[in-house]
Amino acid sequence: TWDLVKERFFHEVLERQVFWFVDNKVPPPAQQRPELGFLETDAVCPYRLKETLSAAITSAKLMCFQVYFLRSVGNETVHLSDMLDVYCSSLGRPRAGMREQLQQQVQEISKLDRYDTFFKRIGVWYEPRAFKSM
Repeated sequence: TWDLVKERFFHEVLERQVFWFVDNKVPPPAQQRPELGFLETDAVCPYRLKETLSAAITSAKLMCFQVYFLRSVGNETVHLSDMLDVYCSSLGRPRAGMREQLQQQVQEISKLDRYDTFFKRIGVWYEPRAFKSM
C-alpha cells in the first residue's frame, strides 16, 4: 500500500531530484539548477524553496497522480484477482463516476503550485518552517 512506502519513496525522489538539478551533464530540457548545489547558511532559503519546486513541479504532479491512482483505482481493500475480474468484465473501461472523479483529480493536480498542497495530496507532511508559505 502507499501508506507503507510513502516516506521512503518520498525521500528517494527528493534525493534523486537533487542530482538532476545540479548535474550539468543532464541534457536539456531537464531543469538544471546548478546553483542549488551550494548550501546557504540560513535555516530557510526562499529562493531555494521556490526554485526547487519550480524544477520539480512535473515530478510532483506525477507523484500526486500516482498516489491518487493507487488509492482510488488500485483499491487496496479488494483482492487483486477480484480486481482483475472487474477489469476484464468491463474491458478495462472505468465506470462513469470513476471517469468524472479522475478528470476532476487531474484538473486539481494540474494546478499544483505549493508545497503544502503537494504534501497533503501525497499524505506526507514535511514541515520546514518556510514550506507553509510556499
